[in-house]
Amino acid sequence: MKLQWPRFSIERLRNVVLVGGVFLIAAVIAFLFAGQWRRRLLTQDLPRRLGANIELEANGFNYTQTSKGKTLFKIHAERAEQMKQNARTLLHNVRIEMYGADSTQTDTITGRQFEYDQAAGKAVALGEVQIDLVRPVNPTAGRAAGAGADKSSQNNTIHLRTSGLEFNQKSGIATTTQRVDFSLEQGSGNSIGATYDSNGGDLVLDRDVAISVRRPNENLLVHASHAEFERAHQLCHLLAMTASDAGGTATSGVAVIHFRADGSLVQLDGSDTLRLTNPSGAVITAPQGSMIFDSQSHPTHGVLRGGTSFSLHQPGRSVEGSAPTAQLAFDSLGRLHRTHLERGVILTSQQQTIPGKSMETRRRWTSEIADLDFVPVVASSGPAHAARSATPGASQPVALRTIHGTGSVVITSEGDPKANGPTRMAADDVVAELTPDSKLSRLTGDGHAQFEQSTKDGAHQVTNSDHLEARFTPQTRALAANAGESAQSIESILQTGHVALTNTPGPARTGAMQQLPLHATAARADYDGLKQTLHLSGSSNQPPRVSSDTFSMSATTIDLLRLSGDLFGHRNVRASWSGSLSGPATGESAPRAGKSPGQGDPVYAVASELALHRDSQQMVLLGAPSNPARLWQAANSVTAPQITLNRKLLTLDANGESRANPVSALLANTRSDARPSPRKPTRAIASDTHRAAIADTSVMRLTSGELHYSEGQRLATFSRATWGPVAAETSTSDGIARILSDSARVYLLDPGTHASSAGSQANATVDRMVSQGHVAVRLPGRVGTGDKLVYTGDDGLFTLTGSAANPPRIRDQQHGTVTGNALIFNSQDDSVTVEGNGAATTTNTRTPR
Repeated sequence: MKLQWPRFSIERLRNVVLVGGVFLIAAVIAFLFAGQWRRRLLTQDLPRRLGANIELEANGFNYTQTSKGKTLFKIHAERAEQMKQNARTLLHNVRIEMYGADSTQTDTITGRQFEYDQAAGKAVALGEVQIDLVRPVNPTAGRAAGAGADKSSQNNTIHLRTSGLEFNQKSGIATTTQRVDFSLEQGSGNSIGATYDSNGGDLVLDRDVAISVRRPNENLLVHASHAEFERAHQLCHLLAMTASDAGGTATSGVAVIHFRADGSLVQLDGSDTLRLTNPSGAVITAPQGSMIFDSQSHPTHGVLRGGTSFSLHQPGRSVEGSAPTAQLAFDSLGRLHRTHLERGVILTSQQQTIPGKSMETRRRWTSEIADLDFVPVVASSGPAHAARSATPGASQPVALRTIHGTGSVVITSEGDPKANGPTRMAADDVVAELTPDSKLSRLTGDGHAQFEQSTKDGAHQVTNSDHLEARFTPQTRALAANAGESAQSIESILQTGHVALTNTPGPARTGAMQQLPLHATAARADYDGLKQTLHLSGSSNQPPRVSSDTFSMSATTIDLLRLSGDLFGHRNVRASWSGSLSGPATGESAPRAGKSPGQGDPVYAVASELALHRDSQQMVLLGAPSNPARLWQAANSVTAPQITLNRKLLTLDANGESRANPVSALLANTRSDARPSPRKPTRAIASDTHRAAIADTSVMRLTSGELHYSEGQRLATFSRATWGPVAAETSTSDGIARILSDSARVYLLDPGTHASSAGSQANATVDRMVSQGHVAVRLPGRVGTGDKLVYTGDDGLFTLTGSAANPPRIRDQQHGTVTGNALIFNSQDDSVTVEGNGAATTTNTRTPR
């Protein structure tokens, strides 16, 4: 069967197209009507599904979340689109206003697109969002009108910019895991990830937090691993915090930053090890502490607790310290100005004293309280210095300049053991001053001040006083001096007020005598470190005094050489010692066999100058032109312009200067009971049988140009000078006998050899005297000449002899001149015995009474 299609005419085809177009138009109209109706149903059904009151505006909607009659937040979008695939709504040009629990401020979140999940109650930003957080403002400070109020509000706003933000309408919390950048008037920062709670206004920055606090001269940079802002309390909690600027760095395991209403820092509380460093290399650490800041976010002061430690490590030196607590003070530019340490302070330093060498100076400071003062470091010279000084700031490093300690301050120092031993200084109050390069330059101590020093040979010196001031040599001066000591040695020490010194010598060298300790008192003591000399001074009422077990001396001023132990007294010297006329015992030695010469009475000396050399055991006494030196023991004395005593050689030497200033000696001439001469007289010139008994003791006076005394020989040798002979005077029963000669040797008896009639012990009496050379003797009523005269103190006889060419002669007014081989004058009965060549020619003469 064959199929045939119907035939269409042109008119019929036209009708079909016309009908189809009508139906198409009707379908489009129906579709548009259905879409509009569906959209109306959707917008009308959305509020019902959300369960909240939404006021619908053209092409947008507003969503309000309330609780107990208070508005918590609002969501506004210019346009909302229902997504078919996931039943979510796409919001365009979104603004979320958050009022918080107290509704006192309005924070906002704005973004171009948010994807809203109405079932979960979450809105997720599909791009960048802006968050504006308003900080709480003091109501009294925030009352402003017009533009001022708007400006204040703008200044108190924190602006955050991030992406991937998710806002939970049920909790009012917004979170993101993306980078967050924030800014405000006082600074800016960023982090990775953030959480914001609209109810409490708290902001949490998850990790890698960086904050830059804006300041007039430079910014303060803060880094942390985590941060939490409590807006209601103006607090920021930080973990692993690091705050730094050009003036230093502060780190803390846990930190809390307090902000003012204007956003500036007011306080930083650190715990879990707070650590502060500065450009100079100083480091201060403590388990916990607080820092206070001014309105420019510069630190003003701080408190460190729980055990503070301090360290400074620089090329060639290091300083370390510790104290239970510390208080820090900063200047107006935020530079460290003072550190107050208390409750037991320990500071130690170690410094390479000479560059390139291993020599070191080590010091240790202990006190109850210590204040460390710092000053800005100024460049030495050049254009860079001028530019830096013109714009000072926290970037300018500081250096330790003074340390002020109170309460049992003790400072010990050790240097090169080959140069000097350790030193120790102590006082109730001590101030240490440092040079611009932080080297010790001066120490001042008050109250129970004490200084101890040891030498390389083991000598030890301790000085106590009311006040102490020590100065230290600069390194350049010490290097120039090439003294062989540490480069920073003691230049000088001044001690005043009740100065008391004890100097203990070191062990004696092989074969040398062990020196005795010395003690000294004075009103003032000056120590010269270069000369290593101690200068003691006082007043006329209380002159300085030096003493040992065997020696004592006072003078207007006294110098003590620390290394040698030598002593020098200047003006108004008064000295005394025991044991020997040849000088004080400056050391200990094995006792000699037999009785020690000079033992018994002490020896005294006065002089204008005194020098005591301890190694050689020599003492030199010098007098003034009108006031010669004088030395005496019991009744024996020596006066001369210069007297030299040698304890090692057991000698005494004296020198005269002129006829008006000769050597003068006064020697005791003690005899036993008066008795007739042992020689039998043959012819008496005169006699007096009624003469009374003479005294037991007389005195012999001698003057000369020089005197040498040997204590071992008990011999004093007097020598004439160019300006005069040796003159000796002694008493007789009828007057004074005077002998002139070129020299005189006086032999002394050992102390205690003879006793007086009273039974007391006599000291160093005259045994005999031998005068030689141009001898001239003037006896009572007689004059004699000869070559030699021997005087014996035991019997009081004067024996005058001569030679064949110049025989001895005695001349008196009654008998004329008498001569012989020997003429013997008896001072006990005033008789003269003349001896010739034979016994039969001897003549005994006696002067008339």
